[in-house]
Amino acid sequence: MVGLVVIRPLNDSLNGKINFVYISSGLTANLIGGSLLLIRKHGRETKLDLEAYLKQKGVWHRFIPKAETVHTADAARAAGLELHRVTKNLVSKTDQGEYVLLIAPGDKRVNLKVAAKTLGVKNLSLVPFDQAEEISGYPPGGTPSIGHKTRMRVVMDKSLLEYGTLYCGGGSRDRLLELKTQDILKINDAITAEISS
Repeated sequence: MVGLVVIRPLNDSLNGKINFVYISSGLTANLIGGSLLLIRKHGRETKLDLEAYLKQKGVWHRFIPKAETVHTADAARAAGLELHRVTKNLVSKTDQGEYVLLIAPGDKRVNLKVAAKTLGVKNLSLVPFDQAEEISGYPPGGTPSIGHKTRMRVVMDKSLLEYGTLYCGGGSRDRLLELKTQDILKINDAITAEISS
């Protein structure tokens, strides 16, 4: 049996079109940010469809295949890219229980105190790897800068604004994703600040 999901965009990023997605028996679809992103099968979550999300949002992108890696420095080396252009996408949590994504250059270290001050909270801590995947929907080493399972506030390091495009996790550990810096800011409604050194 095949079901039909009708997607009505919450903004005009899809030019007001109504999109139809066919879902087979045993699957349900979730809308995240007005776009189909999460498919569930028999009560268990399957992989987020990052590529479909990007196409649906009309976001310019390019996937770069590479050897499987977890750490940013290894990913940059495997893809032959400069480390300062490959971002760390770190899921963090405020003392008030709010999840925040911190985006920083791969060659820098995030200052959590500065990031907390930027957000106007007392404390900010990184979320452990296993919990980060539950929140973002992606494995550590594959976390992209946009299109997460959980809507999060985003703080991007100001130094990244000097680049037209950036590289981030591509939804899995065996690829990177190139995105326009301005698209990352716009889609996330991101705050920019000097959060790393």
